[in-house]
Amino acid sequence: MVPPAGPVGLLCSVHPRWVAEILGGRKTVEIRRRPPSLGRPLPMLLYATRPFGAVVGHCVAEGVIRASADELRRIVGNRSAVPANELKLYLQDAAAPGAIEISHPRVTAYPVLLRFRPPQSWMWLRGDDLLHFELLRNVTSEP
Repeated sequence: MVPPAGPVGLLCSVHPRWVAEILGGRKTVEIRRRPPSLGRPLPMLLYATRPFGAVVGHCVAEGVIRASADELRRIVGNRSAVPANELKLYLQDAAAPGAIEISHPRVTAYPVLLRFRPPQSWMWLRGDDLLHFELLRNVTSEP
């Protein structure tokens, strides 16, 4: 099988506190100061930052809500699971914030260590990068 060119998924670094909320289905949007531009739904791998340091789950990035920080907080409400004061502080001075709408969260069968340095925020997983393609395929094809 020849991997497709271009983005085939996302890898998002998420604090373990928020990964638990996503995987528990309570957090249905992931707020980013600079979110990706999604043209279609894509698989999103959830990299739990320290102390875990591994991909521990995945979901579907359905789309992105873009708005000013104040408007974004009003639109997403408690869907972000982030307390209002923390969200306001996080979005302070963000030029183009957004909320990645997520669905179908799944826990991986085991933590997956990366063979590359993960991003601080998010990165595209490219189909023409064999390491990315294999990572995405192995994580999302679990039963």
